[in-house]
Amino acid sequence: MSSVQSDLPSIGPRIHVPWGTRTAKRRDQVHLWSAVALQQHFARGAMVNCPLPTLEEPPAPLPGGRLSLAQKMGLVPLPPPAPSEEEWSRIEVSVLGRIRRQPMGSNVCYICHDAFYATMEQRQVLLSCQHVFHEQCLRQFERFARQLRGKHDATPLCCPVCRNKHYHKRFFYAGKAMEQRAAVVKLQAFFRRVLARKMYVKMRLESDSEFCAEYACQRLGRLYDTWAIYADLQEKERERLFNAIDLRKQRAAAECMVPEEWDALRRRVENSSRGAPDCPICLCKIQRDLETQVEQPAQTAEEIVARLRRDYEARKAERSALINPPKATLKVATQREGKSVVKRNARRVG
Repeated sequence: MSSVQSDLPSIGPRIHVPWGTRTAKRRDQVHLWSAVALQQHFARGAMVNCPLPTLEEPPAPLPGGRLSLAQKMGLVPLPPPAPSEEEWSRIEVSVLGRIRRQPMGSNVCYICHDAFYATMEQRQVLLSCQHVFHEQCLRQFERFARQLRGKHDATPLCCPVCRNKHYHKRFFYAGKAMEQRAAVVKLQAFFRRVLARKMYVKMRLESDSEFCAEYACQRLGRLYDTWAIYADLQEKERERLFNAIDLRKQRAAAECMVPEEWDALRRRVENSSRGAPDCPICLCKIQRDLETQVEQPAQTAEEIVARLRRDYEARKAERSALINPPKATLKVATQREGKSVVKRNARRVG
């Protein structure tokens, strides 16, 4: 291999100069930085699930569209330039022609698989590789790819469909307008079908007597079915209301019954049954003395609250009496204490 072939493309032919001169130092520095640039170029692909790049293909672009050191030095090919306005126009024309050839509903986003005509509130993004996505879907995809770049997967940003690493994007307003027109056409077709059906029925009613009679029967049948359903609902609601009223009346009567009424009810049950009455749950004879007095009904919530309040006030009064005794009691205790002190002093003097 000749010396020219062994040199890097940015260095040029080898110059034979003695060691230690300025030219030799500059050549060594160029060799050193070229090696560093190539190491960076290969290290960007030496990660998990990412193939090693070659010198013939452009590497993945750095974040922010920056060029690598090897690209700046000319050691590896530069990424393709951004498409011009003419190229974008050709791309849009090609995509619009493809959309027109497809039936409605088949033009979907390749990430969320939702039809574009059903999601007209979202903007569309067109890539330079002629693939269309929702703006939010592509943004989330790129964010997810950036998060995985430094963790488990080093796959660079690429098109989700064709895996093109060097793509450019712009908003696809023509595609959104086409989807809006398609949605409008679909709505118009639906309402036109409804209007055509109404006009057809009207013409048949005016010209065909048999169809008129059949149509009237069907119309009356639908009205009858609707009214029957409404009447059933009203009847159920009325029964529910009457049951609630009866239940409230029974509860009120049970709370207001006096002992005489309970005695009359007990005698009526005793007379209606032979011997001891039967329990409606277990169907056994009730073994109890019917002559015993009927227990008093349970206390109501108001009575329980009043009793608890009386007990609380009584305890509070006892506690206040222990802490702050009345003045008469304090006066008697003071007089007794004074007499005891006088007697104690008299004993000491005597």
